[in-house]
Amino acid sequence: MSSGWKWLDKNGNPIISYNEGYNSFAKSIPTTDGMNDTLNDLTPTDNLFFDDDPININQVAQEIATNNKAKSKGSTISLKTIFCPPGKLQLLSSSTNELIDVIGSHMIQPPSLNYINAINYAVAKYNGGNLFATLLQLQSADIKNEVEVGRGLTIDMINKIITHVSKHTTDPRCKYYFDFDKLLSHVEGLILNLFQDQYISQLQLKPTEDELLLSYAKYLFSDYTGDEPIDGSGRMAKLQEMFEQINEAGIGVYIVTNNPSAARSIGMSNERRLFIKLIKILFPTFTDDHLICSKTNADRNKGVIIVNINDPSRLSMGLAEIFPKGGMTRTKHRKSKRRYKVSSVHTANKKKQRNSKRYKNKRPFL
Repeated sequence: MSSGWKWLDKNGNPIISYNEGYNSFAKSIPTTDGMNDTLNDLTPTDNLFFDDDPININQVAQEIATNNKAKSKGSTISLKTIFCPPGKLQLLSSSTNELIDVIGSHMIQPPSLNYINAINYAVAKYNGGNLFATLLQLQSADIKNEVEVGRGLTIDMINKIITHVSKHTTDPRCKYYFDFDKLLSHVEGLILNLFQDQYISQLQLKPTEDELLLSYAKYLFSDYTGDEPIDGSGRMAKLQEMFEQINEAGIGVYIVTNNPSAARSIGMSNERRLFIKLIKILFPTFTDDHLICSKTNADRNKGVIIVNINDPSRLSMGLAEIFPKGGMTRTKHRKSKRRYKVSSVHTANKKKQRNSKRYKNKRPFL
């Protein structure tokens, strides 16, 4: 299957228009694969941004262009946006090794595609014996319907990234920015509330958090309904190989997502912790601070975030501070109470001083 990757043109405009909504947009997905040509155009200093949403692609391109126009040549950002268009999602059956067409109620597809033996994503994973899909089924009579699914980075795309990174001398200052939902994963959003004990206790064999996370990773990232082949040809194994190559090349990896589970705000600390552990199944050396929630950015613009990450004056403040004013929800800490004892003499003297001041302030002018 063609990957259908395309760049923006020289003026920063999407090669595929996004004027009439997703349905007409899906019809215009090209059938030719331009990935080899675009890889040849890359330089060792290029930063890369990957996303399946053309709105994000356009915003990032515009912000980078605006930034570079205002900066001197030495401080501009060399970044290429890589659009990974939504496409038909197929999973391999772990038992029969046959392709299964997967659907979601909001799946972006040209209407001409005819699904034969199509099946819902969660049902396909459950039929493959996935532990997390089993936990999902226990929550209701009908297994949860994944309303938005996508193919994300295909194995063909992943292999081309691996080849490029392994064969080229890359500037260690380079950064690769990845979206998460329907780009690294196959589905929209995360279901992390099922990691609570009240849900896990419903399973006959009680998995540890790490065991359940591993099954969830297979649920999200794998193109197999169950376990992948041991030869490393499955999508999840390929993603692990890709991040290993990127890490060996010294390239910084950021995940910039609208997913609220990445937020640092009050009440989200456990979801963010689980999110990071999930990412580390793909990329064990991932830097925790490199998971950035664009939903907490003032205007949810991923381009603004990328410009701020590359601005030395912003970066020196730390990643927790790179968001525009009002964009990041921060926890307010109460001032700690004094932990040392205050002597009674000291307290008495303080009271005398306060009473003396009050007296002076109240006495009339003579």
